[in-house]
Amino acid sequence: MKYKMVVADFDGTLGTAPDHIEESTVAAIREYQRKGGRFVVCTGRMLSSIRPICLKYGLTGDVIAAQGAIAADILTGDIFYSSGIPPALALEVVTDLEKDGEPVLVNVGDVLYYAAGNALTETYEKNSGVSGVAVGKLSDFLAKNQAPVQKVMAIVGAGRVEDKMEQYAEKYGGKCVVNTGFDPDRLPAQIAAYAERYQGRLVINSGFQFLMEIISPACTKGNTVRAVAKRCGVEESEILTVGDSTNDLSLIAVGHGVAVGDGSAALKAVAEEIAPPYAEKPVEYLLKKYCL
Repeated sequence: MKYKMVVADFDGTLGTAPDHIEESTVAAIREYQRKGGRFVVCTGRMLSSIRPICLKYGLTGDVIAAQGAIAADILTGDIFYSSGIPPALALEVVTDLEKDGEPVLVNVGDVLYYAAGNALTETYEKNSGVSGVAVGKLSDFLAKNQAPVQKVMAIVGAGRVEDKMEQYAEKYGGKCVVNTGFDPDRLPAQIAAYAERYQGRLVINSGFQFLMEIISPACTKGNTVRAVAKRCGVEESEILTVGDSTNDLSLIAVGHGVAVGDGSAALKAVAEEIAPPYAEKPVEYLLKKYCL
């Protein structure tokens, strides 16, 4: 067994929304664990989203959620690490996002909050398997509830397309059909703008199309993987990590870093190895190549 610990992102790497993992991949994980390996799921999802999936497939051990802000035992649910964006900084960035007109969601205490429910929040809830709480203006909610925020998310580009839809529907008065959609250019532009604005104070990335994610630099996927490995007595050279999105950049910087074949170009550019695309079960491929 070359690697004592294998750490995999979930969506687009290990599984897919809302909660699917291929049975042959599950079998490979169980065989790896039977031989003494430590398999860790490390995801941007909330703990309340990812833990039921792990339990559904009989996975055991540790799970890292909210891009590194939470680490817990799968079986017991006991959280042994929890951090996040300081309240004042979370309020600052959420206020900026509100001014930009982006729909915002936040994770506080492993609960999802947003201003008001709509088709966008319903889609997020369906894909993640969690139900959120509508609290009105999020900046007001955060100002009143001074607690660390595990993660801030913005569904980028939706509002501007909806504005255009209304304009065209009014202009043409039912003479045409206006389809919903997103502005595909806005996400990279907003990620760049917020990364510059909050340089050194926040990490800005994306784990899914049209979703901008904002976390504390103190608790990235990579930092928390290192902490979990130290807790388990595993050296960094004994770790294999694999992901598919820009929110996996810090993850694959730990140990032997692998990018999924059809993942982000930015991630593949810095990976030590490119695995097969998601449809070809990259996690199973890596376990069989190095650990079984």
